[in-house]
Amino acid sequence: MVWPVSEALVIDSCSPHNRGASLGKIVMSSNLGMVIGPFIGGALFFVASEWLGMSETDSFKFPFYFTGIVSLLGFGLVWIYVTDAKSRSPRGGSCPSGSCSSLTGWTDQESGT
Repeated sequence: MVWPVSEALVIDSCSPHNRGASLGKIVMSSNLGMVIGPFIGGALFFVASEWLGMSETDSFKFPFYFTGIVSLLGFGLVWIYVTDAKSRSPRGGSCPSGSCSSLTGWTDQESGT
């Protein structure tokens, strides 16, 4: 499941002062997706059947194709922009002492920066 991993990333990346607001944004986004997702799926079905002229069977498949494309785009964005919060550097590399504190917005307790 993605939920525990995303919560752990937010907890490790945010300062203790901002954790509640950040976790609240994740929960809000998830709930908003559950509310508007069926509407978007129905709208995509309508677009596929009425505007694109697809058959009924293909129109039912169209929202899933669209979701697959959006998922691949999201995967690419996560691969590029999400960093390892523990090492405070992209792709798990090491940072010189104090040089990567701007990535997470909080200071490294070992180095005191």
